[in-house]
Amino acid sequence: MTGNLMFFDKLCTISATAYSTVGGFSKRTYATLYSNIECNFEQNKKKLVSSEYAENTNVPDYVVVLPVSYNQVQENQKIILTDPVLWNMWEYIISSVNADKSVWWGIDCITLYVQAMKWQQ
Repeated sequence: MTGNLMFFDKLCTISATAYSTVGGFSKRTYATLYSNIECNFEQNKKKLVSSEYAENTNVPDYVVVLPVSYNQVQENQKIILTDPVLWNMWEYIISSVNADKSVWWGIDCITLYVQAMKWQQ
């Protein structure tokens, strides 16, 4: 085998977050950065099995992997996960962005940790 085999068989839509003032109040808005890009995601296994986290600790819900070409992704952007079988699964906030190096020390893919959006504004 000559490297990591990653199957991008799901879709993600990522939106940048902006704030505008409407009537003296700050309002959150989103501008689509990437629409229906190929990605892969799975539930964060640490959240499912680990008992070391306190009840009130924010543990990411999903781990998302993107091709390295989608490098404009940042923390606190909105992401919608779409599974071909389950359709739109929910809206999430990106809590962490990591660039993963391959065995050849090049950047292989981008890994995101995402948490469910607790409220909409």
